[in-house]
Amino acid sequence: MKGWDKVKKGNYLKLFSTVAIILSLSFLHLLLITKITELLKDIKTTKVANTELEKKLISRKIELESKIDLSKIESRARRELQMDITKDIEYIKLK
Repeated sequence: MKGWDKVKKGNYLKLFSTVAIILSLSFLHLLLITKITELLKDIKTTKVANTELEKKLISRKIELESKIDLSKIESRARRELQMDITKDIEYIKLK
């Protein structure tokens, strides 16, 4: 350990503090990277859930709009045209 003999006692403290800072920064970096990856996973799952909810919302809107349109048509047919609305379908054959 010829090289270490030339290092003065004050330099040991500098060397130790430099190594400690490097190790602590690398540990902090590792912690931050793991936290970021966890957050990215959460964001991805949230985006997937959000797109599924948007699809459900769009289908619900379409369903409600079609019900509203059908109710308007039904009420107009009853009022103006005096038609009866049934759930059964009757087929008429024309010759």
